[in-house]
Amino acid sequence: MKGFENIFVLREKNENEKNFKNKRSVSDRIHFNTSNIIWMKEQKNYKRYKKDMTSMLKYAFNILDQSIDKENLTTSKFIDPLWKNQWQIHQNDENRQNVSIQKFYDMQIMETWEMGYSGKGIVISILDDGIDYNHEDLKRNYEPRASYDFNDDDNDPLPRMDEFNRHGTKCAGIIAMIANNTKCGVGVAFNAKVGGIRMLDGEVNDRVEAEAITYANQVTDIFAASWGPNDDGRTVEGPGYLTQLALRSAVINGRGKKGSILVWASGNGGIHSDNCNCDGYAASIYTISVSGVTQNHNSPWYGEQCSSTFVSAYSSGSKSEDLISTTDLNNKCATDHSGTSASVPTVAGIIALTLEANNSLNWRDIQHLLVWTSEPSGLVKSSIEGWQTNGAGFLINSRFGFGLINAKRMVTWARKWTQVPEMVTCSIVFPNFEKRWLTSSKALNIKFNVDGCKGMKNEINYIEQIQLLIEAKNRYRGNLAIWLVSPKGTRTQLLHPRHLDDSTSGFKNWPFTSVQTWGENPRGDWKVQIVDLETEGFVSNMTFVIHGTKEMPKYRENEKVYNLPNIKELIEEEYDENNVKDSSEMLRYGKRFIETVKEKGIDVDNFSAIEQIIALHEELKKYEFSKKDHSHFFIRGLEM
Repeated sequence: MKGFENIFVLREKNENEKNFKNKRSVSDRIHFNTSNIIWMKEQKNYKRYKKDMTSMLKYAFNILDQSIDKENLTTSKFIDPLWKNQWQIHQNDENRQNVSIQKFYDMQIMETWEMGYSGKGIVISILDDGIDYNHEDLKRNYEPRASYDFNDDDNDPLPRMDEFNRHGTKCAGIIAMIANNTKCGVGVAFNAKVGGIRMLDGEVNDRVEAEAITYANQVTDIFAASWGPNDDGRTVEGPGYLTQLALRSAVINGRGKKGSILVWASGNGGIHSDNCNCDGYAASIYTISVSGVTQNHNSPWYGEQCSSTFVSAYSSGSKSEDLISTTDLNNKCATDHSGTSASVPTVAGIIALTLEANNSLNWRDIQHLLVWTSEPSGLVKSSIEGWQTNGAGFLINSRFGFGLINAKRMVTWARKWTQVPEMVTCSIVFPNFEKRWLTSSKALNIKFNVDGCKGMKNEINYIEQIQLLIEAKNRYRGNLAIWLVSPKGTRTQLLHPRHLDDSTSGFKNWPFTSVQTWGENPRGDWKVQIVDLETEGFVSNMTFVIHGTKEMPKYRENEKVYNLPNIKELIEEEYDENNVKDSSEMLRYGKRFIETVKEKGIDVDNFSAIEQIIALHEELKKYEFSKKDHSHFFIRGLEM
């Protein structure tokens, strides 16, 4: 098996369905008669979904050929025809004259180019449906050593040239479109090399995913994955056994033991009240989960909430907002890329700029840099909803992570960066855990003390990520809501209610991940709150896992500076006034909301709160709620 020693693939020559029983008996015979085999599993195919919004957008694609009059181009920076459309890079301020835009709403990619960084020497592989490497705007930057076709098992990742296989080429263009060649646009890291791993246009299983993630990981620096399980608000799915091994192997062995950088889409299931903590790829401690920001600096209508989200980048929003311009199949250009699929390559490209500045950074250095340099100020100015300051002083939000990625700040800090201390893991198990019963709409509170493995070799004084593994069973899985409160008082919602999830399977030691207590000391009393919103159930087991360091990272000798003065005071004031302290308050708030709807209709703009209340109350599910845009809300088609 590619990328693994001592793991082999056994294929049945005769794949006739009639031989299914014989095939199974062969598997059993090998398993029981060969003592050297310690693990084997028949591979089953998965359904994996690309994280763009192509299938959901109501408006037509805008696919461009190159019949553009190049003599009429007017730009101060580049002569590429779609450069003017690339608002996410220049915020329609190509001459960099608006200081306020740069300060609050800009990822400062252009400033990083002016510092001399363009991704040179860095290789990014797109895990997707292939890339059109013959495209004029990609050809010079194509890296065949970082490319493979796992669907056809050959070295050629060229996709099928149809409507369903544009995705990988679009992602590649955002990163590596060649600058100043009068073709399409300009890539975030326009001198980086890009490879294509074709894996989504055929059978996808645990083996395929594992081989893709580890392929050529001494050549590839960054892997970008804009896909995952279904964002339908009812799926709970993560990497299989082999892919879990691959993720861990990637960060341990990739890039000459510095670790591959794995950038993953948080998902587009917000319209279904989905939570990316139910996506085990985006919520892995080894990946960087990326969310989206609209042109108007808001959370998009498809944006998911979850505590594992690291960072955000610009992407599509409502119909009135612009999409992302990039390359398309058959040497064409596109202006229709969207969703967190477009955010991921932007972040991957900025990480390429960062690695060009300092290629000795390891995978955790990159995570720390994102925490330290992301800028939330513009997002807070647009909406203060959901922001809080954690116990280490970092601003966090379940929709945006630590804020909008900032290329200039990230590169500046990378150049003087001191490698972070070694990560260790402290696990708290409860061998005598007694089954706790869940009562409808009443919070179950579980309090436990943590010493952070003090005095042991895996002592932790500075948290990076935590995982809460829960084994719970109830009538409908989507009725569960889970909160975690740290000793410093940071309140994290690990799981929001998902009203479409009617599964009776519950959670079987599912890991809920959070980065929201980053930098805090874990010692003290933690509290878990679990609510079953409608029915009764039980929690039968729990494990708490802390990942972090004993020593303080060097950069923490400084205080993080935000561009918005008094931002923490603004957030604390809003948080004190509006934070829902427990589930009973949310339920009471929801009841008031129901009465308001019945009597006066709706006159609010807090859409995410409305969605959460709808999920909490069965009575509201009878109504047909929908959003038109950021200023209109509908019930049964009637504008309120």
